[in-house]
Amino acid sequence: MHNVKQDGIVVAQYVKKRLGFSSKIIIHGISLGGAVASHIAGKGLCDFLLCDRTFGSLSEVPRAMLGAWATNGLKCLFEWKTDSTEDFYYANCYKIIATDPNDEIISDGSSMKTMISKLIIQKEKDHIKLSERVIGSHF
Repeated sequence: MHNVKQDGIVVAQYVKKRLGFSSKIIIHGISLGGAVASHIAGKGLCDFLLCDRTFGSLSEVPRAMLGAWATNGLKCLFEWKTDSTEDFYYANCYKIIATDPNDEIISDGSSMKTMISKLIIQKEKDHIKLSERVIGSHF
């Protein structure tokens, strides 16, 4: 997966150079392409990102469909560590997540929208804990 993401970066750099750096670049990634698109956006190489029916973490796809044992099986077969959630979250561009509630491959539990929601909630919890520590240290 690393090579696919690197290829995406090379293509985005080429397009930016060819069109001119002032051009607006839109990237639309579907399914696995959403992980690549998020990675490119996370590197600041686009102005608008559309992740369409994509997952937040590749390892969550089999877990959501079949259970934890399937995730371990995937790890044995592939060395891919594809968590595009943080790339999407930190991308400094306009972003849209498109989903299909009837998607048979990427279930709601492994979708980008769910994984982003979990990340936002975790960051809020971390922020609250940090605030409590700072406030508590003053008393």
